[in-house]
Amino acid sequence: MRVSLHRAVFVLATIGVSSIFLWTWTAVDFVQDETRGRQTADENGEHCVVHVSGLHHSGTGLVHQLLHEALGPNDSSMMQGERVPENEGQHFQDIFPAFRKRNRQYCAGVGGEANGVGNVYYCPAMLEAIDVRAKNELWKQWSTHWDLSKRYLLQKTPTLDILYLEGMKVKPTFHVVVMRHPFAWHWPKRNHEPRQVLGGWLDGWAQLLRGLADGRARSFAIVQYENLVRHPERSALLVADLIESDCLRAERSAYRARKILELRGDSVSQHFIWPARMAATHKACMQDTECASLMHIAEPLLHRLGYDLQQWAAFNREHNGPEILYSHREGIPIEIVKEFSKISYQVKEMGW
Repeated sequence: MRVSLHRAVFVLATIGVSSIFLWTWTAVDFVQDETRGRQTADENGEHCVVHVSGLHHSGTGLVHQLLHEALGPNDSSMMQGERVPENEGQHFQDIFPAFRKRNRQYCAGVGGEANGVGNVYYCPAMLEAIDVRAKNELWKQWSTHWDLSKRYLLQKTPTLDILYLEGMKVKPTFHVVVMRHPFAWHWPKRNHEPRQVLGGWLDGWAQLLRGLADGRARSFAIVQYENLVRHPERSALLVADLIESDCLRAERSAYRARKILELRGDSVSQHFIWPARMAATHKACMQDTECASLMHIAEPLLHRLGYDLQQWAAFNREHNGPEILYSHREGIPIEIVKEFSKISYQVKEMGW
């Protein structure tokens, strides 16, 4: 009986020591995990997420690369992954639908008010899905594809989701949006009509400019592709300076004084303009009565932006710049917003 009692005491003591050891090991491991997380997030200060957006084939890839160089490879990180087209952010997450999974019916949202072709690019229905859980999950999914030791985290997706991405931010955020001639961008849908190309451009930009004019994005810059390829280095530097000063309010990096890329404006412009595609779209639009009518209506507005729908290869800005068309500092001119809104309403009335 005494032996059994001693044996029971020994067993209980062993279990107790094992439990204490196990609890201690688990607690230490948990603390170590938390410490690793804090070191990753804080080792180089706060992050600024830089979204590069625009319509398809408007130059978002070029701007993405130029900004990475301008902000400095030591300070900025582009997304990296396997088998993802151009490492676009839309393909590194499952919180919002990638462009290829969208359609006009889904993106119209409650009430179906925004039913123009451009609504697939700014997709009002996505704004209704913003909540805290979705914000944190999007950050979690995206953050695994950045080097979090860098301060500036670049994400590129060819859409106009600026208002959605602003609503989903959990870190300081800056939006760089690329504008390009209405006949130069390419609608990535089969059997698209020229009226959809022009109408989608006008509708998409009308909705975005209205939202930006209403102050729904804290920090943004709109650059024109045609001006960018003339002065790629200077344009990228100016946008990078704006990002640094207004996103994290940081001092100007010494990297900014160095050369960015050995790019000549003429060579970049010649490679990316696609004159054959622009000529074909222009010709097809002229042969379509409604599209030709829309061209006539939109011409005065587009001339103010430097675009000519007749001489589509020209970029006729009266002065050399500005490299940044509009930004949060000066805001969007109200007369521009009104003209875009008026034309966008006509596009929707035509059922495009």
